[in-house]
Amino acid sequence: MSSPSFYEVFRQPYVLNIFCDASLRHRGEATDICYGSIAVNKDNIIDSIYRVNTDSTNNRGEAMALLAGLYLAIKYRNTYSVINIFSDSQVSIFNVRDRYIDWRFVDGDYYIKSGGVLSNQDVYTQILYTICEYDLHINFFHQKGHVNNNLFKDVIKATNVFAASNRVHRKIDYSFIRYISKYNNIVDAYSRSTLSRTDTTLFKIICPFCYDATEKLLDDYKKRGSNYEWKKF
Repeated sequence: MSSPSFYEVFRQPYVLNIFCDASLRHRGEATDICYGSIAVNKDNIIDSIYRVNTDSTNNRGEAMALLAGLYLAIKYRNTYSVINIFSDSQVSIFNVRDRYIDWRFVDGDYYIKSGGVLSNQDVYTQILYTICEYDLHINFFHQKGHVNNNLFKDVIKATNVFAASNRVHRKIDYSFIRYISKYNNIVDAYSRSTLSRTDTTLFKIICPFCYDATEKLLDDYKKRGSNYEWKKF
């Protein structure tokens, strides 16, 4: 008996797929960011979060989008037994899923493997704290962004990116790639349109609290282990 396709696995009634992305606009020397996340069950968008930050960066916006996705995960963690988060930001996904194991805490800061201070440390500290505090069990996936589902070459490239980034060694069906690309594009399009109609002075954040980077927090996160439970179903 053949294994179920990726398309079938990720569209089960008990599975929630959360898609995160961020868009930016330049305003003189400043950069505004709209980051957002949507929660999808099968083919239904059940919830969303969009926020605008002024004077930001693309990487920071992508990390904030991931944090927004975690808040959706908290909201629906008792409704869906499997929660997946997708992002086209390799930096943010690799940070929380793979690279954190090499981070070190020194004199109040997190340092990455190359020796520099972790960029956007305050956001990633919130991410680590949120996952640990709420005991979230989430599968993180990197996907290619800006995929035109009508162009087969785009779908092929997106398939290769997904396989390489998530260490997938079995066949990935194109219907699955078109599925995740569709919802990534929805977040991208809405965040862009939000920026185009938003007053430039608007500033919003999700959570008013700030968390300090600590060695204990990093150790607690490392003890949680790898997020690859999806391979079991």
